[in-house]
Amino acid sequence: EMSAEQCDVLQSILLRRGYYIEADCCISEGLRKQPRSSHTRSLLLIGRANCLIREAKEKRWPIWEEVERSVAEALKDINEMERTDSQQAVRIYRNCADLADFAEEDFQLETNLRRQIRKMEPIPGKVLRQKAKELAQKIGAKDQLAKI
Repeated sequence: EMSAEQCDVLQSILLRRGYYIEADCCISEGLRKQPRSSHTRSLLLIGRANCLIREAKEKRWPIWEEVERSVAEALKDINEMERTDSQQAVRIYRNCADLADFAEEDFQLETNLRRQIRKMEPIPGKVLRQKAKELAQKIGAKDQLAKI
């Protein structure tokens, strides 16, 4: 039986290879195990959002709210993560920035009528990307800076 951390590694590999259904099963299993580390939980939630995006692109439906919820949940423990594991915090910010960009674009595609009934506004990806950059510079994470 795999740990939550092993589920995170496997879901990442599956997503990169395009196995979205398998990745989503792996993510569900990892989250069910209630990961001990915040960054593992956040990375699993980011993976879940990426699976949602893939499904939405195939079905052509707006999902920015679901992606935003995943981003907000992934960022829930980010302040603590910045103090205890800055390298992982940079990864979380960077990945959430990409998801936030998608959510913002998806939000813009919705009709004005649908926008009027929404209560959430998307978090701008550029804000999260800037936080990732600042933190990466602060801790000297050159590998992460190259990815931003």
